Amino acid sequence: MQIDEFQYLVERSLELGVPADTVAELFEIPLDTATQMQSTMRIREFGTDDMAGYLEGLQWRALQQADKMLRAGNPDQAVKIVTAVFGRQIQAAGRRPSSNLEAARAKIMDRLGGMRDAEPVAVGAGRFVVGNVSVDRKANREEDDDE
Repeated sequence: MQIDEFQYLVERSLELGVPADTVAELFEIPLDTATQMQSTMRIREFGTDDMAGYLEGLQWRALQQADKMLRAGNPDQAVKIVTAVFGRQIQAAGRRPSSNLEAARAKIMDRLGGMRDAEPVAVGAGRFVVGNVSVDRKANREEDDDE
């Protein structure tokens, strides 16, 4: 097998998504060589071998395209773009409580804190009785004994 054929097989395997460590083991080449070949292919295809850098560039291109469409497109396109691009941000902003709600929550928490720290208040006996009700069902009722 010629070196060009061998290199083609390695590159083709990487292009098809075979992990670099598997390619290195399969073709009995150093892992560093396989990862370097994978990096070279990604740079050739995407302009970078760093996924974060590629995704950042992709986001910028999408924003530039959306900006062009917002400036020159029709209102329907603008609504679709705003919904797609800013939908998550708008949704997250809607979940944030308002300052009035935060103030009311703080006031309630202060009152609850005061209740927690206060001395317990003694109350009279309740009308509920704890015990075995099968002993005398009518012992705590205010009804007549005729029934």
